Amino acid sequence: MATTVQGRRGWVRAYTSVDVDSCRPSANDRDDAGGRGGYVRGHHLCSGYVVMESTTKPGFLHVRLAMQCTFHAKDAASIKALAAKCQHLAALDLRLRSCRLSSNQPSNVKSMPLGVPATACGHCNKLFRLFTIKTTCQKCNQ
Repeated sequence: MATTVQGRRGWVRAYTSVDVDSCRPSANDRDDAGGRGGYVRGHHLCSGYVVMESTTKPGFLHVRLAMQCTFHAKDAASIKALAAKCQHLAALDLRLRSCRLSSNQPSNVKSMPLGVPATACGHCNKLFRLFTIKTTCQKCNQ
């Protein structure tokens, strides 16, 4: 669902669990009658993603993940499920960055000086400090 709040565009993807006969709702339910296959699943009460345009940085998005759920599993399985959600957010970040980089033409590499240590990003003018990692920007080659 797309909406506009205070002049910013935003998108919401909300979801909740549905009951499925083949998956029992709780780990405490040990009765496997009816051919349920031994699956135990969590229950999302109110979960989803909220994506809003940034007010401070034009062209940037703020992505928030809200989860209200019960995993019905041991702690290790719950942590594994949360780690999978974090990996999904990292993959989403990587996908958005690759789309942004592929939509813009990179600068001419031959016109850039080689071997000169960078003190600031040539695209956004952010200064590199002592403990800041000096990486090469894909847009400005700095």
